[in-house]
Amino acid sequence: MRNTLETRLGVFFALALFVAVLILEMVGAFDFFRGGFQIAANFRNVQELKKGDLVKMSGVEIGRIEAIDLVQVPDIVSAQRTNLPPPHATNAPAPGATNAPLPHAPMVSVAQVTMKIRNQFKSAITTESIAQIKATGLLGQNYVSIDPGKGSPVQTTSDKSITLQATEPTDLNELISVARQTLTNINVAAAGLAPGSTFGPINDFLRQNTPYLNATIGNLKMVSDNLAQGKGTVGKLLQNDELYLSAYGAITNIQAASADLKHLMSQAETMIGETRQIVSGIGAGQGTLGRLAKEDALYIQATNMMANLGQIFSKINTNYGTLGKLVNDESLYRNAKLGLQKLEKATEGFEDQGPLSVLGIAAGSLF
Repeated sequence: MRNTLETRLGVFFALALFVAVLILEMVGAFDFFRGGFQIAANFRNVQELKKGDLVKMSGVEIGRIEAIDLVQVPDIVSAQRTNLPPPHATNAPAPGATNAPLPHAPMVSVAQVTMKIRNQFKSAITTESIAQIKATGLLGQNYVSIDPGKGSPVQTTSDKSITLQATEPTDLNELISVARQTLTNINVAAAGLAPGSTFGPINDFLRQNTPYLNATIGNLKMVSDNLAQGKGTVGKLLQNDELYLSAYGAITNIQAASADLKHLMSQAETMIGETRQIVSGIGAGQGTLGRLAKEDALYIQATNMMANLGQIFSKINTNYGTLGKLVNDESLYRNAKLGLQKLEKATEGFEDQGPLSVLGIAAGSLF
């Protein structure tokens, strides 16, 4: 190839075209030729966000910032006579909500960020999606992150954009200001401990009593060391296993006793159940006890027997019949006593007599 002017111009034109295409891709200019739909979100402060920045969902690029405008919207919070929302609150209605302005609601200026989302992510934008401005690093490029939410997909139209809920970003300048104020307060507090300041007496007290404070700290350390080594009553309680073993044995015994108690309770419940069955059987007139408790024949028989016994005892008391005479007549007693006296006399000489003589004496005494 010859190094001619035409060749150099061709190479330059090719490089310039490549760089132009690369720049257009970086700024998102090619999104103009891609299909998509518009959504918007209102922020009190967009910080360094600019047109062409990325729109992401779960870290995936789904669109680009198409426009950033300053618009007037009703300040609903002020109309309700409450404080303004905190820095992370939203002032945008939920997608698809009517949210008509309240009467006499003041107007407030907010930054409206219009985003163009690719059609392939249309179903990912829901009625509960929330937009938030984030940065790729501490000082990196800003972008809009959309939380998908759990609502139903939004219904989009070609002539009107959907307004999402928005969460205000963290203001780095505000964080730096707070950090600066904190450092200032620390410096003021440190200066207050200097001699001659408001807290100077406290500093003087600490300086004068440093030996006593060191001794106190040393004593506390010695006590903690003794506890760790198991010395003393508290140390033994903390380090000796005997207390643990005793407590464990007591708990084991209690568990065994509770198991036995459960067994006894089970037996008692069984016994109570059987007793209930017996009582129910007696109440139903079943078995011997049931018949005794329910049937009237035994009662009638017992009544008749007691009446007969009453008649028998009445006859005995009136000397009626043989048993009555035996019980009440004293002649039987006298005759029995007289017979025993005769028998005693007849046996007085038995030891000196033979058997035949004894029989003859006995017969003579009796007859």
